[in-house]
Amino acid sequence: MKEWKGFCDLHVHTTNSDGKYTPYELARLCMDKGIQTIAFTDHNVMLTKKEMNALREKFPEMHLIDGSEISAAHQLLSGKMKEIHILGLFFKTNG
Repeated sequence: MKEWKGFCDLHVHTTNSDGKYTPYELARLCMDKGIQTIAFTDHNVMLTKKEMNALREKFPEMHLIDGSEISAAHQLLSGKMKEIHILGLFFKTNG
């Protein structure tokens, strides 16, 4: 197991949702800025196992985490419904 050190960002979005950079571009940018660990947390989608494995091959010195920002509804005390976002990390992808 790799030692975790350096900076991390556990909430990044790619062009798979509302982000500006592709997963590859984002990993490269983070690596260049000294961010060693990132969690891909696009809105309600995840990178496939194949995509994550390809990124891990290209960036073996980084910790790349499977994740998603999941939308959910929450009822307030007033009875109104409000959309909330929940971060899920370390998912196991099948395909």
